Amino acid sequence: MILLINRVLKVFPDMASKINNENIWINNNLDDIYYYEVYMNSEEYAEEMMERMEAETEYYAEHPEELESMEETEEDKLHRKINEAIWAGKVDIIKKYFPEIDKNNKQIQSELTWSVAKDVMKDKELRKMYHEKYGMKYKMRKEKR
Repeated sequence: MILLINRVLKVFPDMASKINNENIWINNNLDDIYYYEVYMNSEEYAEEMMERMEAETEYYAEHPEELESMEETEEDKLHRKINEAIWAGKVDIIKKYFPEIDKNNKQIQSELTWSVAKDVMKDKELRKMYHEKYGMKYKMRKEKR
């Protein structure tokens, strides 16, 4: 019985340190927790966002030249579609838009060599298209550790 009580007593300092660590984490992140869990779901936040949206609408009505600079170009749309297809693993979408890629667009070429794209780039036809577009065999970029 004494051995059992001794083992139980040895657990308490360990539990106390775990509780202390949790309390420290909660104290450090309390502002973030409040903001994301409480404030963002409040009416005050919704009203503030509505006022902000109205102010932005007014501003862009007075300065339409700045609104045009925010519009997506065709290249941006293509980049977004290919990036979404890489993340979703949709080979057929990438094949569809691949001929539209500018050969000099190194950003899309770089994204196709990410480790995320390895599943998509297993397709032989897509690898062939890559080779024809960029003039080099497809290689996966190695991650630095």
